[in-house]
Amino acid sequence: MPKLKKSGKKRNRKELSQIWSQSIGDYVIDLSCSPDGSLLAAAETSGPISIFNSEQGNKISTSSGHVFGTSRIGWSSTGENFASTGLDGLIRYWNLDDPVKEIRSMKGGSNWVENLAWHPNSECLATSAGKHLRLWNTDGELLEDWSNYESTIADIAWSPSGDCVVAATYGGLTFRFPDQPDRQRKFEWKGSSLKIAWSPNGKYIATGDQDSTVHFWDVESGRDSQMSGYPTKVLPLTWNSTSRYLATGGSDTVIVWDCSGKGPQGSKPIALDIHKALLSEVVFQNHGPLLASADESGLVAVWNHEKSKKALATINFDSGITQLVWAQNDQSIAVGDNLGNIISLILN
Repeated sequence: MPKLKKSGKKRNRKELSQIWSQSIGDYVIDLSCSPDGSLLAAAETSGPISIFNSEQGNKISTSSGHVFGTSRIGWSSTGENFASTGLDGLIRYWNLDDPVKEIRSMKGGSNWVENLAWHPNSECLATSAGKHLRLWNTDGELLEDWSNYESTIADIAWSPSGDCVVAATYGGLTFRFPDQPDRQRKFEWKGSSLKIAWSPNGKYIATGDQDSTVHFWDVESGRDSQMSGYPTKVLPLTWNSTSRYLATGGSDTVIVWDCSGKGPQGSKPIALDIHKALLSEVVFQNHGPLLASADESGLVAVWNHEKSKKALATINFDSGITQLVWAQNDQSIAVGDNLGNIISLILN
């Protein structure tokens, strides 16, 4: 079990306290909450996938996952279907009852299926493997196979409306439209984008880039901005629910950009400074104003950046945090670490 570190500092006005803790035995590669908030799925980098009751923390079931390792997991928007991708080149659908049963498996197109993204309003799954972007229905039927990418797809994301799916590769972003399979739209950029974050209102796309920058795209016009100055590649990206603020990692400082008005380029961001190690996760609440951050040393912090640049609450663990997700009701936070621990936290 993870151990809390004693800070020795004056207690914050609020505090993060542990609700429950469980161990899955290996590095937590992904966490996913069910849409109704009742279940939490955790994937080990070595393969197995465990399902927990979100409130009490008791383990409900465990599946074998993927033989050579699991890469991503996720529920469909209705919560009726659950999928995983892995290093065996497969996409798997699961029945999560105990015992867990695999419903079906599909080939992703390459030896390693890196990403999955469920449609926001329907039971359609997008996956990427190498240079292959594929769409599937819940019967495992291949709906579309876009395999003409010139480089490996680093990340995929549906638009909030679900009318298109965007893929990030070296050279920019490519938009694909399921209702018009031959249509594509490109935002070209001579660089490599690694992560995609689409604003909830659908107006903007932010990407974290290999060259230690953040790209900011206006979806309607295609105009782009670039924010530099990060010491390393930017992987954590998160929008708040109003689409005004974009928070980023890429250092040991949480950087929050105000994207209202003419956008963030040329503006001075808000810097939230308490971490002493590289940020591993930065996540806004689903509906509220709070922002949670975590780093590779084990520090978790919660912020209300509109009111203060000081952390609202912190908690320290003796293991590096690899995953962080807010519960659907925004009342608790689940974190996973590099030792295989799952911890549920509440802000008091």
